[in-house]
Amino acid sequence: MQTDELNVSFDEYFNTFMKGLVAYGDYFDHVLSWYEHRNDPNVLFLSYEQLHANTREEVLRIAKFIGEEYFNDMVKDKALEDKVLQLISFENMKKSLMKEAPNKKKYELESNVIDTPFSTPGPRYEVKYLRYFRKGIVGDWKNHLSPEQNRRMDERIKEKFGGTEIIDMFNAKKTWL
Repeated sequence: MQTDELNVSFDEYFNTFMKGLVAYGDYFDHVLSWYEHRNDPNVLFLSYEQLHANTREEVLRIAKFIGEEYFNDMVKDKALEDKVLQLISFENMKKSLMKEAPNKKKYELESNVIDTPFSTPGPRYEVKYLRYFRKGIVGDWKNHLSPEQNRRMDERIKEKFGGTEIIDMFNAKKTWL
């Protein structure tokens, strides 16, 4: 598989990612740096897997984090809770985005496009990152990683996140390891 915009293969990118040599540094170290603050009152540490597996509970947890009044409003008003859950659904966000950006050309002309230098093996590329939604599912990595890449990823996750609750967060439905 070739990543056309970057002119780098998925295998090359995977190797670079595993070494932590991507644009924003080592993903695993980044997660660990925030994990250290998981109990700080101004940090909410959650995973997409948890949100996907227990949407209602996690949304209520987010509401409580933002402010007790938001949590109380949602608990007291079932219609409000249902509306929030409907508005944050993957399908609704994807549909809303399509209204906002009906085609790439129009979207690229809008001011919220970010030009970001992206470090990859080989030449340096300027890449426009556009907001979009893919599938909204958990576990899609199975369709992209080879068995060897999966083994390496499992090994790296265990190495970096072993002894923490992070692995459990990714395994809200036992989808990764």
